[in-house]
Amino acid sequence: MRSYNLFTRFFIAIVFTTITSLAMAAFSAKKAYDADPELLSKIEKKFDIQIHMTGMGVSISDDNQRASVQDHWELTAPAKRLIIKSFGGDVALKSTNDKKITVIATGKLNKDKSPRLLEVTESADEIILSEPENAVKNLEIRLEVPVSFVKDLEIMSVSGDLSIENLKLNLADLKTVSGEITLNKLDLPNLNIETVSGDTKVHDSKIKSVKGKSVSGELEIENKDSAQTHLNSISGDVKLKLPKTTKFEFKLNTVSGDIKNSHAADAEKNPSKLSVEISTTSGDIEIE
Repeated sequence: MRSYNLFTRFFIAIVFTTITSLAMAAFSAKKAYDADPELLSKIEKKFDIQIHMTGMGVSISDDNQRASVQDHWELTAPAKRLIIKSFGGDVALKSTNDKKITVIATGKLNKDKSPRLLEVTESADEIILSEPENAVKNLEIRLEVPVSFVKDLEIMSVSGDLSIENLKLNLADLKTVSGEITLNKLDLPNLNIETVSGDTKVHDSKIKSVKGKSVSGELEIENKDSAQTHLNSISGDVKLKLPKTTKFEFKLNTVSGDIKNSHAADAEKNPSKLSVEISTTSGDIEIE
């Protein structure tokens, strides 16, 4: 009887220790991920593996089933919008004199999960380019867009970088979690940007309306046009360069950061005046 009780107690102790260790591991993992949302992608890149988070737990796969692939598409420009959805792939767009949209994608593909690097959905109104889930690594997407494509562009990315150069659009709606956004020589009425930790840089562009939200990334915008501007950041700095010939009504607010505004403000309150509203919690605000 004593032997039975001893083994029973030993078994209970082992079970208790295992459960406690798993709980501590889960708690530590959550704290580590909260401190660095890019932790999983860093581990994947370092050890050349892929981590899949599901409701039932975590699975890890290696890269042996993936082959380096390049895919190519020639697409008719849609009537209304172009939509791009990517998890970790970098996306770059530039203009072309051709009438077709050219898409070139490169990366490592698991063909058991997807036949190609991108899923392409076409209609008369829109084109949707989507990265297949858990099928691609090291994805890069390059697009050449006709100069006549003055339509809407929507890009959603998790950790990939976005770059757009020398395009004339109707709307650019860009959302990313940790990737950087770089825009050069754009001409458009409306620009909407949302990012968590990635930096945003807009240079040498003409924009009529700018809206931007960031948690910790910097917002740096050079706008050659007179525009309504609304920017909000929690801890990132905000830098804005505006035309000197236009007077604006400024509403600038920061809790712990500094404000530097070298642009002449319009003292007269008029509803028709262009407003520049910038708020940040701990970042600096600088306007030229």
